[in-house]
Amino acid sequence: MPWTGSKELPDAAKDLTSAQKEVFRSVANSMLEDGASESEAIAAGISQAKKVNKSMDKQSLIESFSEWLDKHFAGSSQEDEVKTENVAKAVDTEKKLFTAVVLRPDVPDAHGDIYDADTVEKACHNFVEFSRKANIQHLIETDDIVFVENYVAPQDFQLGDGMVMKGDWVATAKVNNDEIWEMCKKGIFTGFSVGCLAQTEKLNDE
Repeated sequence: MPWTGSKELPDAAKDLTSAQKEVFRSVANSMLEDGASESEAIAAGISQAKKVNKSMDKQSLIESFSEWLDKHFAGSSQEDEVKTENVAKAVDTEKKLFTAVVLRPDVPDAHGDIYDADTVEKACHNFVEFSRKANIQHLIETDDIVFVENYVAPQDFQLGDGMVMKGDWVATAKVNNDEIWEMCKKGIFTGFSVGCLAQTEKLNDE
């Protein structure tokens, strides 16, 4: 199961600090998405979370998290390459620009949530108007990722090895941190993920 709120955390993670719990959730959920068992995900999450302490500055935390991601997700297997070969993304190595789809209407996301075209458009516009802030894995806030483009695709077009579909929210970010940029180039980061609060409606299976 993916872990979201603090009440849902396993007993082993309940005594962690707030910052450590955020690290635990990010690492453990990433492990689950990669096919690890629940016990493996918990062990990895606890191990990485306990490396976080108050004396760590943001760059140290980024470097530590980068090492963990590189260890566990770099050098993907052939099966992983098949799974991600059609991801719509582009990496401009000269300008350090990373472009990818943020949100696609009418298609379930990694958490099983689905958004209509109007909601995706509103989210894109609200992000530009009110936020334009970035973080890593919903965990580490950073000023080293600057969003320079945000738009709703007016038509279908190819982006890298994948397709952008009409109505997709597409963004381009300039990456000003060498550790983060290496993760982009290695394919550890394959896109953007929305972090927000929203009103939801349960839909019938039909």
